[in-house]
Amino acid sequence: MAKHFSNTIIDQILYSGIRNKHHLKIRKNGYFRHLLKLTFLLFYRKRKDLKTNSCRNIINFIPSPNFQAYRNFLPANTSFVNTEDKSLLWIEWYLTLAFLVDYKPLQRKLFSKSGNISHRFIKEYNIEILICGHPTFFITFLSYILNNQKKKVVTIQHGIYNLNFYQVLWFEKEIATHIIVYGNYFKDLYISQSVVENNLIVGSPYFESDNFNSKTKSIKINLIKGRAVFIGQQLYKVNSSIFEIYNEVLSAIYHNLKSKGIDFFYKPHPRENIEKSLDLENRRNFKIYNNKNKKIFWEDFDIFLSANSSLLLESYLQRKICFQVELPNPEMAFDNFSNYTGIQLIKVNQIKDFPFEGNYDFYCDDDYLNLVEKPVKSLLLIIADLLKMGENK
Repeated sequence: MAKHFSNTIIDQILYSGIRNKHHLKIRKNGYFRHLLKLTFLLFYRKRKDLKTNSCRNIINFIPSPNFQAYRNFLPANTSFVNTEDKSLLWIEWYLTLAFLVDYKPLQRKLFSKSGNISHRFIKEYNIEILICGHPTFFITFLSYILNNQKKKVVTIQHGIYNLNFYQVLWFEKEIATHIIVYGNYFKDLYISQSVVENNLIVGSPYFESDNFNSKTKSIKINLIKGRAVFIGQQLYKVNSSIFEIYNEVLSAIYHNLKSKGIDFFYKPHPRENIEKSLDLENRRNFKIYNNKNKKIFWEDFDIFLSANSSLLLESYLQRKICFQVELPNPEMAFDNFSNYTGIQLIKVNQIKDFPFEGNYDFYCDDDYLNLVEKPVKSLLLIIADLLKMGENK
């Protein structure tokens, strides 16, 4: 049975990832729509529950890595759980309602219901380990239950953190049993914020592409295709004042490239609402690029730009010409990629006349990104070692 959930624990699980009131408002709007989606999945779509088996099961909430290609590196009695199992959907439904109502007596009841289902699910399907990237409150709750049962909770660095300003999450400090980071600089970031060093594992960037090329190389910029793309982000979700600055910078890049005869495209983040990111003029001027196939994406453009997207770094590791664009807002200060790679920074006072020509270097600081030949394989080997640790207890 689920134990009592204190108001403090409820608030930490539901709200510890919220940065400010603006962020909370955006989240509530999004989760109201998500509640409707969950209701549809629960009541209107036929869904089979998992079959009980004797395997030591893993719950994996990371959509990107192709785990199936390297499953043979896991112990033979290990399998992955379908994260859309009906029991998990009910847990998420109750928690989403708790997030929206913000009324403690009702939240405690909803947490109790979720806890009871979680305990039954973990026991029935022999859940040994949970793997996640960015923890939603649903993942945080399930991880909290697993942690209390002395199970393993593994979180993988989700995107590029600001080494100077990133604040470690409550989930990362108190719930995760292991944190896999991209390199030693990120490990040092966690240690500086009192995360136990033994909980930290240096892995590799687990992008969707499975091959990186980190050898130093210098080339000359050659605009063969005459096409450039800006990789968008959901910055409006955490900063209400970014809209005007973001659009001014993008407009300046667009006009600069247009004067050089280069077509400009904007690739939205998968969950981005471009009406909240782009003003009317920019929506009219920019060509929106929605192709989700990365191999095609990388072949479609000469130049790749962004403020801080991890996709920019992933593109750079595919030997694409990448530029980081400075946003003059102290609340959105990002790390300068040029301190660790050959990605060139375009400063605000350079945007209008930036030449987009000359020599371009490819290299990467090993302590920033610990690049390995097969990052997904390396991740599963780490998971396999953690499962073996459980066997030796």
